[in-house]
Amino acid sequence: MSDIKIIPAGTKVTWRAELVPPPHGAQPTGELLWDGNDIITRRMYNESLITQMIEKSKSERAARITKVLLVNAIAIGIIVAIISLRYYLRLKKQNSTDD
Repeated sequence: MSDIKIIPAGTKVTWRAELVPPPHGAQPTGELLWDGNDIITRRMYNESLITQMIEKSKSERAARITKVLLVNAIAIGIIVAIISLRYYLRLKKQNSTDD
């Protein structure tokens, strides 16, 4: 059933089969949903959404921290390069005046 791409995730599923119990022990009172891969209960669907939101938040936070660290490293690198260049030019000037 996961090959069926026209049914969007979150679609309610009505379970009318009496011989086959509903998946995950759910009561057939309209609490079943299609998640894009399987028929699950509303509680499982909500937990899945919450997990996805948490993972997305963590990855966004990690990306933001990485960007901040990268910008700081570049800024420190530029400062060190400027200080090193000034020190080199000062030494070069002193050596040329000593000759």
